[in-house]
Amino acid sequence: MACTAGFSADVVSVAAVFVYDVYKAYVDPEASGTKLLRMSHLAVIIWSICMAIIATGITRTTNKIAVIVAPTLGSITAIACWLGSTHALYGTVSIATTSNIIPLIIGNGVSLIAGAVYSIICTFAFGADDFDWQRLKTEIHVADDSDVKGLTSEQIAQEKSHELLSPEQDRDLKRGKWKACIIAVVLCLVFVILWPMPMYGTRYVFSKNFFRFWVALTFLWAFGAAFTITIMPLVEGRSTIKLFFTTMVFGKKPQQSPLEGVVVEGGNESDQRSSGLETKDARADERAV
Repeated sequence: MACTAGFSADVVSVAAVFVYDVYKAYVDPEASGTKLLRMSHLAVIIWSICMAIIATGITRTTNKIAVIVAPTLGSITAIACWLGSTHALYGTVSIATTSNIIPLIIGNGVSLIAGAVYSIICTFAFGADDFDWQRLKTEIHVADDSDVKGLTSEQIAQEKSHELLSPEQDRDLKRGKWKACIIAVVLCLVFVILWPMPMYGTRYVFSKNFFRFWVALTFLWAFGAAFTITIMPLVEGRSTIKLFFTTMVFGKKPQQSPLEGVVVEGGNESDQRSSGLETKDARADERAV
């Protein structure tokens, strides 16, 4: 479920960026909704096919040959080891034999490392590249929607300022990236190698108490994952939820920032006075018209 959910979120986000920030912004600015939907479906298909290939390009020294060859050879090697181990252990290749635990462990274990090994070999064999990752910040621009009706000049300036990351935001993103990478590597090593491999090597058979511990740990892990998935977003979005109930349910008018139409939860007295003055000026203009 984790792989499926992560993959689906990835393809949807990439399709949205491609359709609105690339295709509509640079290829066909006059594209209709139907055409954008068709391009979104096409982007999902293309990204699903290319995802494994692009995943190898995580280092600036990876060359083009490694990007193309490594995932292909990695997949072929993993499938060959999976089917070969099945035939060697059970004498036949069928749905039943290929679904056994040992061939699945061998195939998945090889698939985890084969692509990385081939990528390193191809990089050194055909020469390392030197890609400048700063190009992604300087040469790729999002679609300009500043012509949307109802936006003030302050809002347009604020929207454009969000396109560039501040040094603090860049540091936070890098810190979060390394934290996620470390957690992913540790969990992968624990659940794929450090825990199951010694048990398999020693031919350990679950005792009754250990099996109880295993079941209890499974339930605790499931409840922890459910808590993280369902409760944490509510905790992080508590200010927005509070704003929704105070304005939509209890009818309390929200305070407005000096940027017309931008609703905030609170502000200092100067912001409130500025908002009030702009409201009065707008009403005076309406009466004059």
